[in-house]
Amino acid sequence: MPGKKLIWFQPKPPASNSTLGRTFEISLHSDAVGYTADVVEILEGGARRPVTVQFGPRIEIDASSFFRMRLHYRGTFIADIMQWIERGPVSVPFLEAPLPMFLRANLTGWPDGHPLPIDDDLSDWE
Repeated sequence: MPGKKLIWFQPKPPASNSTLGRTFEISLHSDAVGYTADVVEILEGGARRPVTVQFGPRIEIDASSFFRMRLHYRGTFIADIMQWIERGPVSVPFLEAPLPMFLRANLTGWPDGHPLPIDDDLSDWE
């Protein structure tokens, strides 16, 4: 079952000068094969603008390992995104859409899907 979770994040020192003092919102989406995440910057007054975390995680993991340790990988995925935001660079895309970040099962060799998939509706995150 798909899920969605919003996570607010403010980099702390020793974050890069380009992200220190800025507020970001990570939108985590779950589906049958993994996670995607989008990041927006929260501007003064509450306005939001999409940003690209240029070196953020874009990872595929062996399906058997992914489904066996899905919740562990979810936590490390969010931690990795936060670390990349702190390190910078975080940029505002000019004409193109922001680069998506993802963590998903590599289903190569499983044309009909993995026999033991484990869904995550994100309901256990507060």
